[in-house]
Order: sequence, then C-alpha cells, then structure tokens
Amino acid sequence: RAEQLYREAGEAKLVAKAVRKLGLALCERDLPQEAARSASEAVVFCKKAGDRYALADTLGWEAQMHSQNVGKNIEGLPERDAQKIVFRSLSKLMTPAKEAVLLARKLQDKGLIASTLCSVGEVEASVGKW
Repeated sequence: RAEQLYREAGEAKLVAKAVRKLGLALCERDLPQEAARSASEAVVFCKKAGDRYALADTLGWEAQMHSQNVGKNIEGLPERDAQKIVFRSLSKLMTPAKEAVLLARKLQDKGLIASTLCSVGEVEASVGKW
C-alpha cells in the first residue's frame, strides 16, 4: 500500500525503499524469485531517484537475491545439472555486484565499498566459487 502511494506521489526514492522492504519480506517467506524481481525493480527506482549511494547498496542486494533464487532452483538437482545452471547464470549474478563495487569506489565511501565487496563475496560463496 505504501509503495502505491509513493508511486502516485512520484517519489522514486521512497518507492525504492518500499520495494526493497517488500523484497526482504519475500525473502524471509522463502520466495526468492519474487524477491529477486523486487530487487531489480528497486534498482530501477534508485536510478530514477538519482541516489547513487542507495543504488550501490541496492545493486549488491540485487545480486544476493538473484543468487538465492539460483540456489533455490538448483536444490535437489544432480550436481552436474546444478553446475550447468550456476555457470549459465554467473554473469547475471556478478554483474550487479561488480557494478555496485565500482560505484562505491567512485563515491569513495569506505563503508559502502566494504559492504559491496561483502556482497560480491557472498554471491561467489553462494554459487560455490571461491
């Protein structure tokens, strides 16, 4: 409901926050596909708002949500099939995470750099690349 009100008001930054909270709730309910969709939508609204700090943070979160979605998709699959799925989706997972690190470095925010690097590590660990 809050998301809709913010959309009607044209508040892109607040819409991004509301969509992100929705995505976190979906993640907690074990709905990673919907959470990943919300994360992608939050990125779009951060770009519209022009908030580069929120964008860097949201890009890292988007990568994590997509990696959870891939993890859910490969549950119970034979190892060979799971590896194929992970290999095909690796660039989709790593692109937003690396973009977040680059943006954080441009902003020269050490806390944000650390946070986005952590996101990269979590994504790589979740897909078995370390």
